[in-house]
Parts: sequence; C-alpha cells; structure tokens
Amino acid sequence: MPAYGAESTDTAGWHLGKNVERVKAELEERGWNNRDSIAAKGAIARGVINAADWWRCTFDTYDTTYVGSVKYKAKVQLLEDNWIDSYSLDLESGKPLRWRSPFTATIGASASYLGISLGFNIDISESRKRAPSKRKVFSFELSKSRVNLRVRYIRNVNDDNNLEQEIISPGLPDLRLDGITNKIWDIAGYYIFNHRHYCQSAAYSYSKVQRRSSGSLLAGFSIMLNNVRANLYDPNGRLPLYSELSGFRLLSNNYTAIVGYGYNWVPARNFVVNVTACPSIGWRYGHETSADGTDVSAYSFALGIHSRAAVTYAWRHLVFSLQGHFYRELYHRSGYSFRSQVANFGLKVCYRF
Repeated sequence: MPAYGAESTDTAGWHLGKNVERVKAELEERGWNNRDSIAAKGAIARGVINAADWWRCTFDTYDTTYVGSVKYKAKVQLLEDNWIDSYSLDLESGKPLRWRSPFTATIGASASYLGISLGFNIDISESRKRAPSKRKVFSFELSKSRVNLRVRYIRNVNDDNNLEQEIISPGLPDLRLDGITNKIWDIAGYYIFNHRHYCQSAAYSYSKVQRRSSGSLLAGFSIMLNNVRANLYDPNGRLPLYSELSGFRLLSNNYTAIVGYGYNWVPARNFVVNVTACPSIGWRYGHETSADGTDVSAYSFALGIHSRAAVTYAWRHLVFSLQGHFYRELYHRSGYSFRSQVANFGLKVCYRF
C-alpha cells in the first residue's frame, strides 16, 4: 500500500502517460511532429529522415566531454571589419611595381541556420573620410564538426575621381595614381581529423561550444582567383618607365592543397581562443595583358598560407568575437614574380535564437 497522501505507481504512471499524450497532441496541432509521425507520411518523408540521420552521424558527431551543443539553431550577426591588401610585381623588363590599398573598413551582417551562413559587407570608409574605396564582400560558410567550407567574393572597385592608389618604385618618389581594381574569389575547405575533441565553429560560427582545450590536424584545398587591373595612366609624365603599363591586367589563379593545425584554448567558461595556420602548395596559372595587347600566360608551382585567429566569448543568446584573417600567396618563374598579401580583422556580435 502506498503511504498516506502518496499516489500509487499505477496511478502516477497513468497520469504521466496522459500528460505526455496531451503535450504531444498540442505540439502536433501547432505543426510540431515527431520523427515517427513524419516518417509515416510516406517514402519521401522517410528518405528525408534517413538523409538527415546520415548527415548528422557523418559530419556532426563529437565527444560531449570536449564539445557541447547549443540549443539555438539560428543566429544573426553584425560585423565591423578592417581590411588592407598589398601586391608586388617584378617584371621581366626589370621594372618593379609595388602598390597597396588604403586601410578600409566595412560593416555587414550575416544570417545562419544549422551551420550554414550567408553574409554581406559594404565599405563605410568613405563616410568616415578615411579611404574612399568601394569594397563589397559576399560570403558563404558551412561549418560542421568534421568539415568546414568557406567561400568569399571580394570586389574592390576604385573611384577614379577620389581614390588614389600608392605606387612605390625604387629610385622614384612615391606617386599616387588612379585606377587599380581588384576582384578575388577565396574558396577554402578542409577536413578536421580530431573532430570529436576540437570544434572550429566554437570560435568562428558559434553553433557549438568548446568545453576543454584541444587541437586538430586540418587538411583540404584552397582556390584563390585574383583579377587585378592597373590603369597606370600618368598625366604628369612622372613615370615614363611605366607608360606601357597603363592598361595592365593580371589574372593569378591558385589551386592548392592545404595542411595545417588549429587549436582551441579554453581559459575560462564561455571563453575560447583559437589560432589556425594552414600552409598551401599547388599549381598556379597566370595571365598577363599589357597596354599594347601582348598576352603572356604561364604555369608554375604556387605557395601560400592561410591563417586566422579569434577570441570569442559566449553568454546565453549573445556572442562577442574579435577575429583576424591573413592570406599570402607567392608565385615565381624565371624573370617574373608576383606576391600578394590580404589581411582583415574586426569585431563580430552575434545573437542566437
């Protein structure tokens, strides 16, 4: 017999079962269905459930001692980003050419759901009277436990009436000339070997949390497509040696394999500090067009390095992150070399829901 005032086991179980059925019925009325009810709708529905299970087991498994999930599936982010890039050409004619973009700032936003993110940044430097270049960045990212894929398109369109690029040449004074534009496709994907203990998204996309410090070997691919147009028109005749470069165009396409290492340090709860470095080696195609219409194409080995770092703090719905990215590529053949450096850093504020 149960004690006075206590409910019998059978009665308690009956009430519990009725409560479960009631909650289930209410959720289904609001459009929430469990997996069995979805699968019962037919072969297509069962196929969707099986595909989701395969995706989760294949790409999104981890050790909960080191990595934890968050209950929020969606998020929106605001980003303030600062950018600088520089380029060096050593031509066969022995005329070295160096230029760098002004320091520019962009502001943007992105939206994410289940590890898939889309973002867009626009230049705000002109409004701040610092460097009136027109830069736009479009981004896509897929971040899962085992894999990470990032695609960025950067368009830097110069305003000939306002923007002046700095040309630096040995033996000549620093000159400022109009008309250097640049378009970049930056595509990188890699596999995370120690995915059960190390989570890249804890530092950069905030879909999970890193509970204990850990690192992992990374391996994948990188594609960097760089389209540079340099209109080195010199109305004052101060650069006679470069007059034939007034319509210079360079295509530098790198296809490389990357191998590197990423490490998450957890100094305190809700904090994670990440450093990732991935050298790359592969094949490069270059196509050069001069002002007189001469085309030169060449193939060679390409070297580069992708690196990024972040300091991230997560508190319930909110995440604050300082992030930086750096990419350098080097191409060299007999009598000709091309080097480029692209760096950006900024602050992200994220709201998860």
